[in-house]
Amino acid sequence: MMPMPQTQAACRLDNVAILKTPGIKKALPRYARTVLDGLPARFQIAKRIVFEPERSMSAAAMWREHAKLMEKFRQTQAMVDRGKLDIGELEVPRFSLLDLKAKLADEVMRSCEMCERGCHVDRMKGGYGFCGAGTKWKIFGAHVHMGEEPELVPSLTLFGAGCTMRCVYCQNAPDSINAKAGTAWPDELVARRVEAQHKAGCRNLNVVGGDPTCYIGNLLKMLGTCSANIPVVFNSNAYLSAKAMELLDGVVDVYLLDFRYFSEDCARVLSQAPRYVEAAKRSHLLAQMQAELIVRMLLLPDHLECDAKPALKWIKENLGPWTRVDILAQYRPCFRAREYMGIDRPLSADEHAEVVAYARKIGLKNIV
Repeated sequence: MMPMPQTQAACRLDNVAILKTPGIKKALPRYARTVLDGLPARFQIAKRIVFEPERSMSAAAMWREHAKLMEKFRQTQAMVDRGKLDIGELEVPRFSLLDLKAKLADEVMRSCEMCERGCHVDRMKGGYGFCGAGTKWKIFGAHVHMGEEPELVPSLTLFGAGCTMRCVYCQNAPDSINAKAGTAWPDELVARRVEAQHKAGCRNLNVVGGDPTCYIGNLLKMLGTCSANIPVVFNSNAYLSAKAMELLDGVVDVYLLDFRYFSEDCARVLSQAPRYVEAAKRSHLLAQMQAELIVRMLLLPDHLECDAKPALKWIKENLGPWTRVDILAQYRPCFRAREYMGIDRPLSADEHAEVVAYARKIGLKNIV
């Protein structure tokens, strides 16, 4: 079993002030209230929405019930957020909306369409699609992360092995793209670690990869046994399906989504990701509707005009000027990047400055 550091969170400099800045108040108000004031994380509300299963319930019937219970969830969250309901007054039922979501995740994996690729393999019977993930949560890294976005620090970060894309420049490859590289962690063990690290001072649970889309079912089952009131950050390449996001609705507090490409050709060549732009647009729009959103943009050298700038323009026009955007300058040629002209060198400081200036020029006001 991989060790998880126990002392880093306790020794950190906890920058609470960032959660009170105008940018965070506009983009992540509920997340800030959860961290600062103990507002219930969304999955803790979902755990208190009663699900009454029927014998031999079909997948279609479960999806219909899910739609009804999500309406109940939204009503309950609104009352909780306005201070008109204390969820401590609500018992955790034997079966909840969260349990229903876990059952539906199993159904989705019977002909898997968790990501835009839609392999349609039966993962519940041992099939493996493009990501290589099965039914067990395979983790290749678990630690307290002091990363790029200050509002998320310190973050308990779980790296799942396996990915829905194949970025030729992946900084975590090969472990991140090989599900066999991870160690199987029982969902209950993950829950206990989450509880312990929350007590030690971690602000959130940050599920990443590879890509966490591979392990949505495990995440849902784990949260069902987790008592910590910890916000969930879903740190993804944005290549997940609409059905996967339906499962995450009412569970994720903050979507931390990449917007990597705005050219379909670039997405296919560099990441083997057909229809990436369509999926990324949909995922970002749904994320903003469901919860709160931070957009990450890893700048690729020689891809400013075809990908970065048009994506930023789309973000401004469709998500709004106060969308929280982290324009990352950390690109370096890793994995197989040196085989591809243009990305076979580090990003220059001038390139990063050019894109940040462009973002500000078009009216984006909330750049990390």
